[in-house]
Amino acid sequence: MPKSNKVTADCNRQRIVEKASSLFREKGIENVTVAEVMQGASMTHGGFYKHFASKAALAAEACAGAYGQVEKARKTWLDGEGRHTLTTFIENYLSVRHCDNPGHGCPIAALASDVARAPENAQLHMEYLAGLEAVVAELNTRIEHSHPEKEHSALGILATLVGALVISRATKGSPISEQVLLEAVSFLKRRPSASSTM
Repeated sequence: MPKSNKVTADCNRQRIVEKASSLFREKGIENVTVAEVMQGASMTHGGFYKHFASKAALAAEACAGAYGQVEKARKTWLDGEGRHTLTTFIENYLSVRHCDNPGHGCPIAALASDVARAPENAQLHMEYLAGLEAVVAELNTRIEHSHPEKEHSALGILATLVGALVISRATKGSPISEQVLLEAVSFLKRRPSASSTM
């Protein structure tokens, strides 16, 4: 394949992955068709199989892409002194903006139901787990190194963050939706390690 054709093919593949990543997080993998993804990427449905063997293959790559996209966004979650603190992570993760934009948000919350229904050995499941472990590792860097149960604390924090976000999205339109975000932020910020830096 000539270099220019390969560059075009790679760009097209990336467009498909980015569109799928957004649509899958917004609507759920099962609720989005290949035709919708390709239309959103401004490409023909027939061109899909030049890039992917199946929708499942696309879902796995889109999941990995979502983690990469959100990781870049988290690098901007800084406090007034330019530090990456646990507090800035908590406040940004449980913001109304994040809650209202699942298509650009954390795949841990957005894709949990789809992944739970996928076989354990599916590539989607493996990509989801790898991304989740990376987020736990990042949270660990924001917690005091002297904390006696560092790993469990990070998992507990993540579980609270994801649970609050899922409940808030599920109750949109009710006062509970915003209240659960505020309550979770308040609960997590009472932790003594919430202001620790990377």
